[in-house]
Amino acid sequence: MNLKKISQLITLSYCACFMVFTVFAQEQAGVTEKEPELEMRRKMYISDIFQDSKEMLWFGTYGDGLVSFDGTDFNKFEEEQGFNAKHIRSIEEDKNGKIWLATSDGLYNFNGKNFTTFTREHGLPHDDIRSLMIDRKGTIWVGTFNGISRYDGLEFTSFALPEADFDYVKGISKNQIINCMLEDDSGKLWFGTDKGVYVYDGSKFNHITVQDGLSADEVNDIFEDSTGKVWFAMRNGAVCYSEENNFIEVLAGRAIRANATHIYEDDFGDIWLAVEGDCLYRHNKEGELNKFFNRQGCISHTLNYSLKDKNDLYWFGGWSGLFSCRIEQ
Repeated sequence: MNLKKISQLITLSYCACFMVFTVFAQEQAGVTEKEPELEMRRKMYISDIFQDSKEMLWFGTYGDGLVSFDGTDFNKFEEEQGFNAKHIRSIEEDKNGKIWLATSDGLYNFNGKNFTTFTREHGLPHDDIRSLMIDRKGTIWVGTFNGISRYDGLEFTSFALPEADFDYVKGISKNQIINCMLEDDSGKLWFGTDKGVYVYDGSKFNHITVQDGLSADEVNDIFEDSTGKVWFAMRNGAVCYSEENNFIEVLAGRAIRANATHIYEDDFGDIWLAVEGDCLYRHNKEGELNKFFNRQGCISHTLNYSLKDKNDLYWFGGWSGLFSCRIEQ
């Protein structure tokens, strides 16, 4: 499928940042009935963006499955290709080049030709996969709606967090809902749950909640920046980072609907914060916080994810689809 690029040239005053926003929209000419209908701008809810070692871009969606982009063409994977999942939450690549996909219908991997599916029948604690992480040893960590499992290439083994209060509405302990995972530079493992953050140093757990200074207990994303600060994005729209055992709040929680979903660092050391219901923020090295609005080229105020590809193009995705920009300092 050929897609037409519609570009706007936007100059932003913030830190002399120059951005060219490119919105992807479907070009009707040349589309045949055999090609999947693909409208990245308005129809697809982008939930994850990943670039593999072969420079292929992968886009997880919520409701429309999996899409890849080779730099020229988009490809949407369908059931006849062995991929049935509609909701994609996380995408990773292992040391052998396989693509792993966290979906609401199990864990998938793709070897370039075929998909393999893993569910509770293969030892996972739940079919609803919330997050993925591949550690420095190559172990695949799978966060689910009911706990954590590790995959060594042969079998899944359970990894138990300490017990927490039972949520009678969801029918599960809140700390068993594993929304995100991180291995930091020191080798510590961080697990973001609906009941705060658990940090594992190899022998014991440290549980961090609002009582310890966290802005909220429901944690969507954990990110370590180039200076070693660990950042947290939370469901009430708040974002904070840890520094010398203190939590510094960058974005306060909101009474209105706002959901901080993703944290990313660019080449200049600036931190980008995607907040559903509140568009996009940038926190620079001087501690200044700037917000990007629709009038500056941001096509949606409901962004979920951001990534810079190997061609120095930044990609942003959310409820209104996909757009990209170049950033120059």
